[in-house]
Amino acid sequence: MRDPKPTAVCEPIRPTALRDALGVKWTRELDPLRRALLTREPRTEARPRPQRIRAVVPADEGVLTPRDVVTGAPAAGRVCEAYHRAYGELMRRGRRQRVGLASLASAVAVTSAMLVSEQRLDAGQLRVMVVTPAMLAFAALGVLALLGLRDWRRLTTLQGERMLRGIDRGSTLPPTRVQAFLAGYPTAAMAFLACYGAWRRMSAGPRLRFG
Repeated sequence: MRDPKPTAVCEPIRPTALRDALGVKWTRELDPLRRALLTREPRTEARPRPQRIRAVVPADEGVLTPRDVVTGAPAAGRVCEAYHRAYGELMRRGRRQRVGLASLASAVAVTSAMLVSEQRLDAGQLRVMVVTPAMLAFAALGVLALLGLRDWRRLTTLQGERMLRGIDRGSTLPPTRVQAFLAGYPTAAMAFLACYGAWRRMSAGPRLRFG
């Protein structure tokens, strides 16, 4: 004969059994315990979130800005000033070259118009004498632009290398912070241009105008 299947996983908790086991006189004193045992999802208080304490970075280990480098390293300021003078001269030279080409093209056009008015040239010859110098002038402007860009890149590269070699001379900045600042830029020229921008903002005035 087979045993009957159990109808429940466990026997129900009787008040009298709990009372006898815990030595309690009144069964109503066991009501909180019975509710806690029979409740599937007991209520729990929300745990407070742990507060994360941010590490305080000392002042000596902060990240340097281009302004800090210019003010803390006198050599960087001198390199920026030298670059400003050289770049101004480069711009003035390019301006003189462009004015010269424009003057040449204008002189050719005026001369051709005078010759046509005196009937020494016909319309076909006039087009050749005006269009050809104009095209040559435009080609020369393109060549000058490429040469100016090449000279500017050489100048920035040279000044960046100069700043790297002399940034520690008379500097009040820790070398580790200076190296961390330079490591934030792909090339020395880009680090120098950032310092030059900060130097221009600090030294803004009429003497900084190019011309």
